[in-house]
Amino acid sequence: MNPGLQNRGVAVGKQILIPPYNGSIVEVPRNQTWRDIAKRYKIRADVLFEINGCQKNPRFVFVPESNRTIVNNAIQSAPLPASNSTPTKFANYPLADVTNIALAYGWQTNPKTSEVFFHSGIDILAPVGTPAQAISEGVIAFAGTQGTYGNLVIINHSGGLQSRYAQLETIKVAVGQEVKQGDVLGTVGISGQPTSMRSHLHFEIRTSSSLGWVAKNPKDYLK
Repeated sequence: MNPGLQNRGVAVGKQILIPPYNGSIVEVPRNQTWRDIAKRYKIRADVLFEINGCQKNPRFVFVPESNRTIVNNAIQSAPLPASNSTPTKFANYPLADVTNIALAYGWQTNPKTSEVFFHSGIDILAPVGTPAQAISEGVIAFAGTQGTYGNLVIINHSGGLQSRYAQLETIKVAVGQEVKQGDVLGTVGISGQPTSMRSHLHFEIRTSSSLGWVAKNPKDYLK
């Protein structure tokens, strides 16, 4: 996962990649891309991309072990516990006011490239600088820059739920910080690689499973 660290020590504070579950490291041939690896191992391309930290052209990719059900070339999540079988409705909204959705959850066509891709959240229209708010109490699991997400804040909530706020302009929280419903996490921006051409907040809801944090349709979880 970390070719540059082979046979070397790791310094305090050094960021390293750690696989979330069992699998193998595969070298990407010179004349191929990680998309070719996804086809070879029958893994949905967007899943492999996310597992490997949203890297554009990695030399090595982590491929999850294949001893799980694969249907229609998509990795299927293990069933969630009964307590999470019914989506939890969050009372709050990630912005002060409900606005329009620029790009919905699910399979979409990229307006810039016309490529079909899986959109793991919703893009909520908002001017740059608009405060992004926590939808519920929880603990900040990540607050920093992450690939195409740009400036990203992740909150782990109770009940195996997680919310993500991406493409932010500023971040106003830190990892480990406890937040309450309505707390300001940062401001809307255009960092990373936004898909929608209009300024927005990229917002996701994820649930814990044997595959890690699996993206769900936010509309099923927001009142």
